[in-house]
Amino acid sequence: MISPNKIVHSQKGSTIVVAAIGLIALGAIFYSYVNWATSTQKGKKDIDTKATVRAIMDQISNSIDNDQAFFNTASNNPSLNCFVNGGSCPMGPIGPINVYLAGPLGPNSIFASSNLSTGFDLGGKPCTSFDSVNGNDQCPIRFEVTGEMACSANGVCTATVNSTQKVSIDPQLRINIKLKFKPRTAANFGSLNEEQVYNINFDRGQNKGVTQNYCAAIGGIYNTSSKFCILNTQGDCPAGTYMTGIDGNGGRVCQSKQIPLGNIDAACGSGSGFVGMYVDGRLTCGKY
Repeated sequence: MISPNKIVHSQKGSTIVVAAIGLIALGAIFYSYVNWATSTQKGKKDIDTKATVRAIMDQISNSIDNDQAFFNTASNNPSLNCFVNGGSCPMGPIGPINVYLAGPLGPNSIFASSNLSTGFDLGGKPCTSFDSVNGNDQCPIRFEVTGEMACSANGVCTATVNSTQKVSIDPQLRINIKLKFKPRTAANFGSLNEEQVYNINFDRGQNKGVTQNYCAAIGGIYNTSSKFCILNTQGDCPAGTYMTGIDGNGGRVCQSKQIPLGNIDAACGSGSGFVGMYVDGRLTCGKY
């Protein structure tokens, strides 16, 4: 016959074993949750960091391509002075380049600097404690901006500046923007693939350059401030006519009636006003 004492003892032992198994299972669930939460948090931080890096890169490239901002940049980088002063430009690699924003110069006007301690925090705000050796979680992002002139075959690099073109497009300036990412606790971040994804090259003013070249081909002057091509309205048109457009072959379209400057309605006659223009350059007038 089994003693009641032995039954009680056996039941207590089973209870302890079940409780231990339960604690182990709970611990495993908690450990899995912590790992999941850490992984999720790290993934979100990676996404946010990449978005910040991309936004800053876009702002730097836009500042270089914007004439007003580049006027500040060229004025404050001796190797780029020719773009605002005209004349001969230095050949070969340039940099690092201090990239300025548009508007009045001030303490916050430099967006990328040759100062090795300047950078950005994870929110994209400028900081001054970037550490390329030990890293800094509060200032882990920095960009190195360099450039190189694309001169003619005979080695001539000439910039042209006049009253309407305050920032020269020529010579072609190829810009390189390269990310330097150095957090102190690198294990909390994923790889940003600095050498490929965040290392870009582009030609400053490549779109404006196409417009400027076309403008020059039709005898106009490209205004870098207004982004307009200022045409010579007389051009090669016969005496008594004015140029009113360009045909599909790039030739000038001349209007038989003279168009008084500043009063195009006068070309339509009394009681009529200018309302449009045909593709061949003829004016469209409407009664009023």
